[in-house]
Amino acid sequence: MLLFFGLLVRLKLLETPEFSHIRDSFHISKLPLAEVVHNYGGNVLLGWLARMGEGAVFTVFTLYMFSYLTTIV
Repeated sequence: MLLFFGLLVRLKLLETPEFSHIRDSFHISKLPLAEVVHNYGGNVLLGWLARMGEGAVFTVFTLYMFSYLTTIV
């Protein structure tokens, strides 16, 4: 019911003229992924390395716990 009401309100309301002007002035990229890598390549690399570091810590901890549980406990 709430989803239907939200959709009804969203479809019936008009956008403000300021928002419509800004939306129409945006450039839509043909290759957004390439544009992100080109403009923010360093940040993408840092984010990827941070994620890989977190995954490595989790993997080492998990393998250590399996080893500990099978040999000590």
